[in-house]
Amino acid sequence: LMGADRFVHHDTGIGSRSEDTAYLALDIPGGDVTRPGVFGAVAHGDVSRTWYLWEGAGYQAYASGGSHPGDELFYSVVVGYRPKAWQLEYPKPDFRLLLELIGEAQRHGSWHGAADPASGGDRIFLTPGVLGAYKNYGFSAGIGFPVLQDLPHGSPLQNLRFAVDVTGFV
Repeated sequence: LMGADRFVHHDTGIGSRSEDTAYLALDIPGGDVTRPGVFGAVAHGDVSRTWYLWEGAGYQAYASGGSHPGDELFYSVVVGYRPKAWQLEYPKPDFRLLLELIGEAQRHGSWHGAADPASGGDRIFLTPGVLGAYKNYGFSAGIGFPVLQDLPHGSPLQNLRFAVDVTGFV
């Protein structure tokens, strides 16, 4: 369950803006995860008709005891580019090419109240993708390639990540 608030929004010219957004989410226990969690994050973005730059950081924490993944720090930097041919006027669709650097630093998880030494570690991914918007809807998709995976011995490595997000704006 996640909510977001764009608490700063400044128009800086025709088709450009600067904004800050805060996120708060709650994790409800289920499956192998027996402890609730909370996620908080902030992001800053500068957008023009041609360029797009976002930076953000967040932290996921779980209640102690029980079974859950390790607490985790997330960070991201995104650069986007909209070619001249894609610079259409509203209400036509709006698309951008993206390149995102995603980092994760995770502590050891817990299994039945005991630390799991085979969990946690650091990962960095480079993710090309696309972002689109049409009226009150947003769409993004990307494929992440690992740049760094510093994990405990025996932990599985990730070869690729694939993400798709569809959003409705109120």
